Amino acid sequence: MKAGMAFEIFVKRILMNVGFLEVQSDDLFVFDGNAGQMVQGLGEAHNADVLLEPPVQTPFIYKARLLIECKDYSKKVGLNTVRSALGLREDVNSFEIVDKHDLEARRSQRRNGIFKMYDRCIYQVVEEKQ
Repeated sequence: MKAGMAFEIFVKRILMNVGFLEVQSDDLFVFDGNAGQMVQGLGEAHNADVLLEPPVQTPFIYKARLLIECKDYSKKVGLNTVRSALGLREDVNSFEIVDKHDLEARRSQRRNGIFKMYDRCIYQVVEEKQ
């Protein structure tokens, strides 16, 4: 096992031991891909090194999730890595499942029956360096 993969498992287990919950794939926003668990983004799907939910959620707002990017670097993390993490957060938080039917339903002033029946989440992104 590579050091980066071991670090991901280590970070995930530490956070789960303090109460964070593992996110299960729902095949909409989060799915299992070749690179592991993937999160849909506006531009593309992104590999989630560690994806967890806090043990307590704030009521009346979207569910929060923590997406952790683990880096196995021997040097300091640079500005480009930080910008990449911020871009990742913006990309996954901007994604919304919309199809032609949804857009046509929004034209009507009647809003009956157009509510989504899936959980929408707000992601916070963390860069973790080994």
